[in-house]
Amino acid sequence: MKMRLLLGTLSILALSVTPVFAEESLEERVKRLEEALQKAQERESRTIQDDSASPKQYPVPTGPMTDIRVGRPGEENTSLGFSSTGSGKLIYAKPFLSAPKATLGGYADVMYNILSRQNLDNPSRNSFGQQRLVPFIYADITDRVKFAAEIEIERGGTNSPQGDGSIQVEFAQLDYLVDERINLRGGILLMPVGKFNLLHDSPLNDLVDRPMVSRLIIPSTWFEAGAGIYGTFYPSALSKIDYELYAVNGMTQTAGAITDLGIRSARGSVSRDRDDSKAIVGRLAFSPMLGIEIAGSGYHGQYKPSTATVGSGNIDIFAVDWTLQRGPFELIGEAAWTRISNNNATGVTGNGIGPSGMFGYYVQGNYHFMPELLKRLAPS
Repeated sequence: MKMRLLLGTLSILALSVTPVFAEESLEERVKRLEEALQKAQERESRTIQDDSASPKQYPVPTGPMTDIRVGRPGEENTSLGFSSTGSGKLIYAKPFLSAPKATLGGYADVMYNILSRQNLDNPSRNSFGQQRLVPFIYADITDRVKFAAEIEIERGGTNSPQGDGSIQVEFAQLDYLVDERINLRGGILLMPVGKFNLLHDSPLNDLVDRPMVSRLIIPSTWFEAGAGIYGTFYPSALSKIDYELYAVNGMTQTAGAITDLGIRSARGSVSRDRDDSKAIVGRLAFSPMLGIEIAGSGYHGQYKPSTATVGSGNIDIFAVDWTLQRGPFELIGEAAWTRISNNNATGVTGNGIGPSGMFGYYVQGNYHFMPELLKRLAPS
């Protein structure tokens, strides 16, 4: 009887004590979780403070174009070339090699032509041609100040035996990053008229010859000394608007420079404004989603139509360009119109006057692929 009473008493005590131990264990676990949560919140707070102390600058051009796409998710996977959207940042679409503060890159191209007859670019019908040797230079001077330059050596340089070579600074510009929506730029600028002039480098193009509209009506490669602004806006999560707007030196003062062979010979001088009259040039690009972009651009300025006048002729260029890219398929092109007032140049036939206007366009379809054999042979 006493044994039964003792066992009953122990059972009652066990029932009353066990919940106390369980309750204490639960409190300890809750306390540990609260401490872990508090530590995580403190780490997150420090991270937010660090981010607010050093806001991200836009754009962030630390090398290839893929490194400066910061606006839309997925854009970092877009291949370097005409499928890249934008305007003010397209000049950074170069084959760079990066170092902590400076970047060096470039390319050289050699082509082989078999022609039925000579053309504007090829006086020989069957020949190799070393067209360009182009080094690129880029530097992060500070977090906000960026420098980029390109030197182009064509056809062996100025001392080539053929006498048709050249060496020139194709662009050399200094950017001051204020905000992604507006940034300052000055120097020798690539003219943002059409898209091809901004992406004219051989490694970015699928064909050897440049489109005629981009050589005669838009005189690629076209560059001029000037200054202006550029930036990017994001109307929605998927869309963006890029713009660039510059004031630059005007066209050449050489009389008779604009013939029916186009306006290439009327390009101005980066050393001075021959007409003492600034021109305005700009481009506005809209991309509603990845892989689609349409842009409009234009140039307005004065030029010297004869030796007796200064700045009495006007030249206007309007251009539209487009990019449609889906998977390996790509459709690109541009159209351009030129209006020239008071043009007294003589045509190439020696009769009549120079053109008062020109129009041209090109449409190009691409299918990008890489056979498995070439993938294995390609350097990683």
